[in-house]
Amino acid sequence: VEYLNKKRYKNLNKDWKANILKIFPNINDDDYIFAYKIRDKCKPDIVISVNNADRYVSVKVGYRVSPHRENMENFYAFLMSIGVNKYYIETLKYYHFGDGTINGFGKERFCVDDVKKMFKDRIKEFNVFINDDKYLYKIFDRILKKGNGFFDCYAEYLYLGNEISGKIVKMDELIEYLVKTKSMYLDSIHFGPFIYTPGYRGLSDFDPYNYDRYCVVLRWFTIIDDVEYLYGNITSYKADALKKENALKLDKD
Repeated sequence: VEYLNKKRYKNLNKDWKANILKIFPNINDDDYIFAYKIRDKCKPDIVISVNNADRYVSVKVGYRVSPHRENMENFYAFLMSIGVNKYYIETLKYYHFGDGTINGFGKERFCVDDVKKMFKDRIKEFNVFINDDKYLYKIFDRILKKGNGFFDCYAEYLYLGNEISGKIVKMDELIEYLVKTKSMYLDSIHFGPFIYTPGYRGLSDFDPYNYDRYCVVLRWFTIIDDVEYLYGNITSYKADALKKENALKLDKD
């Protein structure tokens, strides 16, 4: 924000000139750019404005990001509202709590690798079911664009990088790309490339972070590959499966 705000287009560096041109294709060299942060916890983080036209941008930094975090019951209610039935919600709960129960009161908690073995068939069945276009569009809309519905604004673009250098992509094109690639080689519960984890998989009742056990966190380990691929191949949605698979070897929660 500090770099962009009150600066003329002609005075931007090469990266930001390219990014701003994607958002404002009719901008002139002498036009001023204004930028400010959004204080509410909604999906866009900043607003970029040129000639009184506002664009809402979600900002991500790093190669392993968690674009969505939500109370588990709220998230499950959303899934049910789009057609996910009780059986699949129970699969999520078995995977989430990792103690052989759907309420989190099991006597023994297991690590994620053991949970994957215990519920291998149900996890595979869930992934095939949920990674259908009709569900992914709605889920990605919540994860990336609109959030949990408490705010009116939504993210029109996603920027990956730091204050000086990065890449920006249109959110609708990013969602379309992620829906088409699906990432079906993952053995974790996932929604496209977004890996489902509990906020904290504590293995003891006395763990000080147990309060986070009731949150859903969706992790995105291939964000760099996805954004860079889309940035350079805006008209193509062919997945580079090998590159994504290598990046997702980090799939641990």
